[in-house]
Formats: sequence, structure tokens, C-alpha cells
Amino acid sequence: KEVAKKTKEIDSSFLLYGEGWNMYIPNKIQGANMDHCSSLPDFAFFNDVYRENVKSYCAGDLGKQDGFVFSLLGSSFHWGYFEKKFLSLSQSLNYIECHDNATYYDFLSKSFGYSEDEKLEIIKFSLACLIFSFGIPFLHMGQEIGQSKFMKENTYNLGDIYNKLSDKLLDSRYEMVQYVSGAIALRKSLDIFKISDPAVLERQIDFERFDAGSLMKVKDLSPSSSYQEIDFLFNPTSDALTYSFETDHELIFTSGGPALGTNILAKNVLIPRHSLLIAVLKK
Repeated sequence: KEVAKKTKEIDSSFLLYGEGWNMYIPNKIQGANMDHCSSLPDFAFFNDVYRENVKSYCAGDLGKQDGFVFSLLGSSFHWGYFEKKFLSLSQSLNYIECHDNATYYDFLSKSFGYSEDEKLEIIKFSLACLIFSFGIPFLHMGQEIGQSKFMKENTYNLGDIYNKLSDKLLDSRYEMVQYVSGAIALRKSLDIFKISDPAVLERQIDFERFDAGSLMKVKDLSPSSSYQEIDFLFNPTSDALTYSFETDHELIFTSGGPALGTNILAKNVLIPRHSLLIAVLKK
């Protein structure tokens, strides 16, 4: 708490976070972990519930749907059998991979029989889910290009061969970097992702299941926004899905194809396999 007080006095934009794991400590010392998040409102914590549910749902495990929704909401709501984890959305540091676990590419290679093209589709889908989740998105170096650590997990002491960014892979998959940059720019432009209070978001959000997909509807109440509703359609399956809106919506983003232009309107939309589609209803 003293660290938070001092840093905020210097610069109110300081971002404070920690691993948050409940590790063994002597009985007389109270550890500052995520179990005490209500007493540490200025700190974010690596959300391992997010990691486990999102990486599996994006890979096609439909049994993780409730956990996926819970994770999208920054684990700051009661959802299904999941209990509220954090005091605010800004306490959830959302991640799929980091230095001490397998890269998502290796996870997909080890656990599933997907082709190379499908693995890259799923990685792009997972990146979109991560960027458009409520909370703080954390991207591990190389995640944006589907980099491998050659099936190693905790590689902090294994040298550059496992930990460096591959320039060759970066060049060959540079369109993925551009895709991630575009997704981040879109997130920054949407006022809904500036919400930190779960009570505020709860009044604006709704979920719907369609076929094997998930739809997150968010009312945009910001007076400066040109949208009244933003719809996120998630398809974790290996087949294209369709959805019908009551009125025409403008399509502004897809992870399953080239970047969308402006003024693309549709009432009936197709969500490609392993992808996220974002549609908006203008004011």
C-alpha cells in the first residue's frame, strides 16, 4: 500500500502488478497475493483462471464456455459456478502465455491435431479475445507471431535459443504483427474498455449463446462514442457459424480474414472458423 501511495503521488498513471500466487510463507507474515486483492485495489494480478479457460476455449473446448465468459469480464463478476475474483476490472492482468509456461503455439502443437494453418488461425483468434477482454491485456514476446519454445515451458534459465525473438519468423509472419497492432488500436478507440468498475459494466453488458458460439453485447453509453451497441461474436469451432441481427450492423473487425473496410453493413453475418467478428450499431 505504501508503494502504491508513493508512486501515485509521482504519477497517477503508474501501473502496479504482481504475480499474485499464494506461495508458502512463514505463518507470521501475511503475503500480498491475489486472495487479498480487495485490500490492494491499486494492484493488478496475473490471472491464471483467464489463461486456463481462454486458451482451452479458443482451441475448441466448448466445456470452457462459462470460464471463457467469466474471463472476458475480467473475473470481476459472478458467472456460472465462478465466484467473483477481483474488486475491479483493472486488477485482472489477462494473459495466455508468459515466460514460465508453454507458448500457445506449443500448447496447440502438443494437445491438438490441428494443421499449421489452423494453429495460426487459433492464435490470431486468441489474440483478439485477449485484446478485447475487459482488464489489462498482457502479450508475451513472440506470442503475436505464434513463436515456439521448442516444447519447453519455464525457460528463464535456458538462454537465447529458447527466449529470443525470431527475426526470421517475424519477417515471414509480419502480417500477424500488423493484425495485432490494428486490434490494439481498435481497443484503444473504444470507450467501453476504459471502464474499471464492474457495477458500471454490468448495466451495459449481455451474453447470448448461438450454435456453438458466444455473443457479447455491450451498450456503449459514452456520449463521445458514435456507437450505441458493440457486438463481439466468438466462434471457437472448426466450422463457420452464422448469426442474424434484427437490424443492419456495421462490421468493423474480424480475426478470420483481411482487415475490414468501413461501411460494411449486414444483418446476417458469417463468423469464420476460429475467429472473432465485431459488429456495431451506430447511434
